[in-house]
Amino acid sequence: MPASSMLRLRGLAAAGLPLLLALHPAAASAQGSPASGAYVVRLGSDTIAVEEFTRTASSIRGRQVVRVPRTQLREYSGTLRPDGTMSRFEVAFRAPGDAQPAMRGEVEFGADSATVRVMRGDSTQTFRVAAAAGAIPLVAYSVGLYEVPLARAVGARLDSMRVALVPVGNSAAVPSLVRRTGSGRYTVTNIAGLNQVRVDAQGRLLAWDGTASTLKVVTERAARAPLDSLAAAFAARDQAGRGFGQASPRDSLLARVGDATVSVNYGRPSLRGRPTSQLLPPGQVWRTGANQATHFRTDRDLVIGGSRVPAGTYTLWTVPGPAEWTLILNRQTGQWGTVYDAAQDLVRVPMKVERAARPAETFAIAVEPQGAGAVLALTWADVRATVPVVVAGS
Repeated sequence: MPASSMLRLRGLAAAGLPLLLALHPAAASAQGSPASGAYVVRLGSDTIAVEEFTRTASSIRGRQVVRVPRTQLREYSGTLRPDGTMSRFEVAFRAPGDAQPAMRGEVEFGADSATVRVMRGDSTQTFRVAAAAGAIPLVAYSVGLYEVPLARAVGARLDSMRVALVPVGNSAAVPSLVRRTGSGRYTVTNIAGLNQVRVDAQGRLLAWDGTASTLKVVTERAARAPLDSLAAAFAARDQAGRGFGQASPRDSLLARVGDATVSVNYGRPSLRGRPTSQLLPPGQVWRTGANQATHFRTDRDLVIGGSRVPAGTYTLWTVPGPAEWTLILNRQTGQWGTVYDAAQDLVRVPMKVERAARPAETFAIAVEPQGAGAVLALTWADVRATVPVVVAGS
């Protein structure tokens, strides 16, 4: 890496500011060792993780510093079989400055399952997870581990490959699909949705674009990164009360609509320098928040936008549009926000769209009194979508 780039990285780390790489990912790959690299993971304009790793034909080792919700250091190592699949994996999680990890994990990969052990202090939990051969561990915000299946796909010239992701600390694997879309280009579809990936001829991951997924992170590759100084800088921000916190914190509201009590529970994403066209894609069903599906509950029958909604609990979805939004109340509850079943829709009603009086960095839902009823209002950036709500029969 050029000296000027390293100085810029160190300066940003010392200042505790969001990390922006001046180095082009392809240039970084060319300059670095074929089996080594670093990744910077960004959510909008904010850096949320930095990772460095080394991969050989028989092993992969790496370190991560993750800022969400507080700074955490992770060290991992994996053993690879001659066919490139992973046979064993170990990872340790600790806070900066701590000598002992707060948690350690071990995964043994078999032909059709994986055995996961999670150690916290003197306590050990063991899980047996159904996972086909070729599975890899799932470690949040780690991109280096995806090089294991990508290198196999490139080397074998596979057009597609299913890869089970084994969480460290959960009893169920997460399915994913690696698919070749062009020369040096693949998609990885996982629980967060579709991710665009660019690799070189050796299967080294050069860039990861997850803006079409619900996670919406973008990752760039560099030759190396000053991980220790970044960890110290991010930890100092935590101590000063200026840490990253939750990416999309959960919030709830309780309001009265006439003699009905209405509650909403939802995740609150922030813009973080991203355009609303990326966050509110027109014509597509949106979870109307982040993470778990947004839940709406009423203890009395309501009329929302002219449609009757019986007392009960629902999930709330929207379809954004330039002139009008559609509000959806769905009977399915308790699910993650990527799980939407149109067959369980209760009602679909139009929402009025106008320019917000004051732009909002963070998405917000409100129930505002209006006459004998109220208005359900969704506000983000300069967009405000509303629909009237009244108690049925009032």
